[in-house]
Amino acid sequence: MKFDERIYEESALAFQYFELYRDTNPSDRSLRKLTQVEVNGKKRDLKTIGRWASRFQWQERVKPFDAENTRRAAEQVAARQQTEIEAFIEEDLQIARDFQVLVKEQLAQIKTVANDPTNNHQKPNIQQLRQLALAYKESRLWLMELSGLMNEEDLDEEA
Repeated sequence: MKFDERIYEESALAFQYFELYRDTNPSDRSLRKLTQVEVNGKKRDLKTIGRWASRFQWQERVKPFDAENTRRAAEQVAARQQTEIEAFIEEDLQIARDFQVLVKEQLAQIKTVANDPTNNHQKPNIQQLRQLALAYKESRLWLMELSGLMNEEDLDEEA
């Protein structure tokens, strides 16, 4: 049914009241409440509004209007959520990238110490190398998961 235009034999006044009814929040819609609204400087009684509502099928006409509003609201929520998810993933990606940079910097420091001629060929700290390797592995898996190259099942197998 059409909710955005008059139907056959519906007066302009009846349609104005229908629009008021239609545009009211569904939980607040009431024919009785419409009796308190002035249109063209005059209020209409419940009998008149009830007759219009019945004759011009207001209940049926508001259903597609409400469905459309619900669909639009759901689309807006989904769009907001998608934007938030994308921002979250981008932030997570940046953290993982930063983490990899820190691991690389630590590895470079270890290499510098290991290659220092004044170091008396002191070997790198194996525990420190192991921690760096684990940290790199975690950041690499994190990036792969975020970029969609791996899913949770693959990550469980990696661990």
